[in-house]
Amino acid sequence: MIRKAWFNTVIANLLLLVTGMATGVLSARLLGPEGRGLLSAVTFWPMLVAGLATLSLPEAIVARSATIGRDAGAVGISALLLGLLAGASAVMILAPALTYLLGPERADFRILALCFAIGWVPVWNANAMLVGLDQASQRFFIVNLLRIAPSALYLAGLCSLWITGNVSVRAFAWAMLAAAVLTLALRLLFGWRRLLGVPDKTTLAALLSVGLRFHAHAVLFLLASQADRMVLLLAFSDADIGHYVVATTFAQSGLAAVTSAVSFVLFPAMAAEPDRARARALLALWLRRTVLLLYVVVPPSLAITPWLLPFLFGPAFADAVPIAATLLLAMIPLALRETIIRCVRAFGEARVGVASEGASLAVFVLAVGPLMLAGGPIGIAAARLLGQLAGLFVCAQHLASRHDIVPSTWLLPGREGVADALAIGRSLVRRAAA
Repeated sequence: MIRKAWFNTVIANLLLLVTGMATGVLSARLLGPEGRGLLSAVTFWPMLVAGLATLSLPEAIVARSATIGRDAGAVGISALLLGLLAGASAVMILAPALTYLLGPERADFRILALCFAIGWVPVWNANAMLVGLDQASQRFFIVNLLRIAPSALYLAGLCSLWITGNVSVRAFAWAMLAAAVLTLALRLLFGWRRLLGVPDKTTLAALLSVGLRFHAHAVLFLLASQADRMVLLLAFSDADIGHYVVATTFAQSGLAAVTSAVSFVLFPAMAAEPDRARARALLALWLRRTVLLLYVVVPPSLAITPWLLPFLFGPAFADAVPIAATLLLAMIPLALRETIIRCVRAFGEARVGVASEGASLAVFVLAVGPLMLAGGPIGIAAARLLGQLAGLFVCAQHLASRHDIVPSTWLLPGREGVADALAIGRSLVRRAAA
């Protein structure tokens, strides 16, 4: 079952890759480095705050999947209400801070950023809660189908704006928000029955307790994963930001399409598995598969980056090549440690995530100043790579000490891992030919 769900999730992620890369390429080519950087500046802070405001309730829903049972409606409506309340509170905190965060050079876009935040944060939270409910019930077909919707709808919106000649940062921001709203409408259309319940204090308290236990990691993860962009937004020009955003899009899209599918499917499967020894064996197996995939994909990706990135995004983004290459290397430890952190939540373990993100953020903060002064945006990417390596070290230590999964069994691809990868490859070929 896990392999089938993983295959389906990989296919969905590949479709997300195609639509995501298409939107990235189209927005970069139509807006140029400066306009692409400005769009990121306008949308970044609302997106960051939305991630913080989920309170990790979607993960709490999945972690409690084995005990939801007949109370699915109560859990669904309770999580939705909590998410909307947290989102509204977050917008109230963000609104007065936007003036400082955007800076005086972007004063003309403060109203746009505020309107985007008011719409984006509650819609994002509502979508996140519904995704959590689908994951908990392991309805991966519906989950994957609707995960494609925001990117596909945004791409359709960009194409419409391009055809009609309405190309601007403002128009693109509204198109992004409209795609999120339409996606929420589709989720409610497909899943409104899961909200047919009455919220109660016991369910609210239980979800909030589990969510907050995970949320310390989520906060540190968002800060650690977005710290490089924070530095860019506060210290660099829109053109520099545009180059970095394109480099990040290029570096993360391809690998994330496959690696993120592992934790997306494995986490709920491990949470529903009563035998902990079997759950640990599943984690070790899929870690080996992820590592082997990364070792196979990253080197050729690095080799074609100097040609492919300018070809896709345009010659104006040629300066983003070294940044993208550095971020590609950073994807290896990032993908592995996030798989570990998310999957061990099935055992109720949240501290390793906090420790890993804390180490990653601390190393980044210590390294970013000197490296940024020496290399500009490339130095920021190098600091991100060092931070990811530090976070992976903490995760590897945790697996070895708590679960007896030593690094040598998954970091180094052995004969068994290669044979397993070949078997998966043959299965993919058969599925494609069917």
